[in-house]
Amino acid sequence: MNSEHFKRIEKFIRFIIIGVGLVYCFSFILIAVIRMLYPFELEWMEGGTVEHVLRILQGKEIYVRPGIDFMPYIYTPLYYWVSALVAKMTGIGFLPLRIVSIVSSIVCMLFIYMIVRKETGQKFPAMISMTLFPAFFVLSGEWFDLARVDMLFLAFILIAAYILRFHKASGWYVIAGFIAFLSFFTKQTALIVFGMVGLFLLFENLKRSLYFIITFALLTIGSTLFFNHLTDGWYWFWNFSLVAAHRWNYQFLLLFWTIDLLKPLSIAISFTLFLFLLKLFNRQIKENLFYLGFALGMFGCAWSSRLHYGGYENVLIPAHIILAIFMGFGFYESMKFFGKEEDTKSAFIRIFILIIALAQFTTLNYNPRTLIPHPYDLEAGNQFIEHISRVQGEVFIPTTSYISRLAGKKSYLHSMLFFDLKQSHSKYGDTISIELEKALAEGKFSEIYINDWFLKMYPEVDKYYERKGKMFTHISAFLPITGGFITRPDYIYVPRKKPQEKHN
Repeated sequence: MNSEHFKRIEKFIRFIIIGVGLVYCFSFILIAVIRMLYPFELEWMEGGTVEHVLRILQGKEIYVRPGIDFMPYIYTPLYYWVSALVAKMTGIGFLPLRIVSIVSSIVCMLFIYMIVRKETGQKFPAMISMTLFPAFFVLSGEWFDLARVDMLFLAFILIAAYILRFHKASGWYVIAGFIAFLSFFTKQTALIVFGMVGLFLLFENLKRSLYFIITFALLTIGSTLFFNHLTDGWYWFWNFSLVAAHRWNYQFLLLFWTIDLLKPLSIAISFTLFLFLLKLFNRQIKENLFYLGFALGMFGCAWSSRLHYGGYENVLIPAHIILAIFMGFGFYESMKFFGKEEDTKSAFIRIFILIIALAQFTTLNYNPRTLIPHPYDLEAGNQFIEHISRVQGEVFIPTTSYISRLAGKKSYLHSMLFFDLKQSHSKYGDTISIELEKALAEGKFSEIYINDWFLKMYPEVDKYYERKGKMFTHISAFLPITGGFITRPDYIYVPRKKPQEKHN
């Protein structure tokens, strides 16, 4: 077999890799477009995010004293603000928030491509990295199109990273500092990423790095002080104090590296290790301090979030992004390393590398149909709304609080924040429990819709309310597609009759 035959085989495998990668891209876009118009939650906290955006449109504050009426999620506010701008054009609902996430995911893909293309000077490694990212869709908890803060947060991180790597003028470092701040203003864990990046930039160029570090630090500290003052201290409480009070899930000290990363992504990790060892052997670590800091920051961000109790697969996305980028780098370096000779042995090795790269794509395959809500989910949701609208008086749906508003009634707190507060050992956890129990004792709600999980976490419901029946007859209807809790309000509870009423 001569060299021309080997080149044809290489070209064919490259074509297959790009084809498989593009299938993942188009699959994600198709799924996102279909799910974008679904009027109910794809993940159990999406509805609460919509309620945050609605409060902004109504001119209400987000970071307020905890009460049964409302408690905010533990994220900084930029995603809500951006989504509110889109909602002014589309109307309130899941659509504007999912649009922001989908566009952010496409921006992530674009900047992954641009980083690898710029670094390697070649399109093919950049295509590997770019198309590998949507292949992580299921591995990342099917999060790329959800009404959650993560994808906007990551888009800002990648834009700032691109500027820091490829634009060395001081003015660009100021711009990068501002964009890094926007990522923090979307999700606080950006502090881990850019804290590590800033540290390594100091070793690369002390003077220039200070433009980035000072800009990022001033905006981060200044905004925190300003909004904390504006909200009488509640900004700090929800975004920092309550987050710090989260329990730790120590099993992920090891499982993060083995089950979350190594098991499904051993090939991408192998390319990453080859890249690192090659740079170390060639004494090129100093020239790549930025990527070392960026990788440590992204892995640290994912790992620390996974260690927090309740950290779902979405927190792995920063690690997935860095592995997608480094696989492109590692592929480029390995092909260059074994492409120096035109002998048969080198040709076989290059073909083997291509096959290994293709194997990483094929091991991530999934069935798109399982990620799309079934028609009976839509029917069950509409029937749920219709049922609530016929109820005389207020209702309480703590796991899907947004539903009551769709039925023309007032929405109340989301159970996730309620239990976060209870488990934080904060005095406000006791205060909110007392407030809710008082409302139950007074029969404030004509009907309550809850499940076994809520009853286990808050058994006081049984003191004042009794089960009337089940809300859903279908075993899986109206369950979220993804998320840390696949839950729904299974049971209908009504106020218990008072003793004298029973006697009569």
